[in-house]
Amino acid sequence: MRFYMNILTTYFPDRDPPYDVYYQQILEQIELAEELGWECFMFNEHHFLGYGGLIANPAVMLSAAAARTSKIRLGTCIAITPLRHPLHSAEDYAMVDVISGGRLEFGVGSGNTGLDYRVFGISREESRQRMEEANEVILKAWSQERFSHQGKFWQFEEITLYPCSSPIRRFGWRGRRRKPWGGRDAWDTTS
Repeated sequence: MRFYMNILTTYFPDRDPPYDVYYQQILEQIELAEELGWECFMFNEHHFLGYGGLIANPAVMLSAAAARTSKIRLGTCIAITPLRHPLHSAEDYAMVDVISGGRLEFGVGSGNTGLDYRVFGISREESRQRMEEANEVILKAWSQERFSHQGKFWQFEEITLYPCSSPIRRFGWRGRRRKPWGGRDAWDTTS
C-alpha cells in the first residue's frame, strides 16, 4: 500500500502566521513526510478562497519542495486544467518534473467552485470539454517532439515544448464523468 499526503492550505489571517512563515511551514511538513517514508506529497489548486486557497499555482510550491527533498514524489491533487492555457500547464509541470528528478505525479480536475470560472471569465458549463481538450494538448506536449493543435478552445501551429519530460505519471481525479476520457487516454483514475 502506498501512502500519499495531501494538504489543504486553509488560511485564516487573524490566526495563522504571515504568508512567508506559513509557506515555510508547509515545506517543512514535506521534508518531514519524506523523512517518515511517505510516498507522495500533493497540493490542491484553488483560487480566491481562505479555505484551501493559498496554492493558486501548485507548480511553484512543487518546485520549492523539489529543492528541499530528494525521494518523495510530488504532485497535484488537482491542477485545474480548464482554467489555464494547456501549454502553460505542460511547460510548468514538465519543468517541475525535470527539477525534481522525475518525481512529478500530475492529477487533473475541473475544480469545485464556480467562482474560479466567473472571475477568469470562463464558462463553467464548458469545463468538461475544456478539461478534455487541455489534457489532450498536455499529453501531446509530453509525448511528441513536435505537435500542433486545432481544437475548439486552443489552436496553434507546430511547436516543440521545452523542457519536455516524459513519462510523467498522471492521473485523473474524482467523478464518474471523468472515467471515460481517463481510461481512453491511459490516465490512472480514482473515484
